[in-house]
Amino acid sequence: MLSGQQIVEEGIVAPREPAAIQPASVDLTLSDDWFYRLRPGRVNIARDRPEYEWQPSLVLEPGEFALAATEEWVEIPPEFVGRVEGKSTLARMGLIVHTTAGFIDPGFHGKITLELCNVGPCSLVLEPGMYICQLSVARMERADGVYKGKYQGARGVEGAKLA
Repeated sequence: MLSGQQIVEEGIVAPREPAAIQPASVDLTLSDDWFYRLRPGRVNIARDRPEYEWQPSLVLEPGEFALAATEEWVEIPPEFVGRVEGKSTLARMGLIVHTTAGFIDPGFHGKITLELCNVGPCSLVLEPGMYICQLSVARMERADGVYKGKYQGARGVEGAKLA
């Protein structure tokens, strides 16, 4: 696993400020891009494209789910793999920053879309520029290819792309 300083030296991410560099990760901030909320209703995930509503600010009520993005652009080289994890202070208030998709493939470049969920009892006001998650990176023993998926080059929040 790389240290926070190594993550920066490898050009994987440029932190907003030096304080974002942690011993084994780099803290990332919430983008000022708009947020996505799934529209209420039923989605057949085998064939329907979910519909989202854009919102310029985000108050995440208990039990609510929304998508957001990091402000920082991330470039994972082919010989590395990344993980995005929550911040312990936010987790202690009930905020989950990636519901299940914290893995970042070798070769991915773009902003990280976050799957935010409030499992706590209080409304959470999320503000652009706040530290929202942390990026850790590990070197792979063998690099067998790079990510060529549908979310490559994300410049902001990316909704589900089922096909």
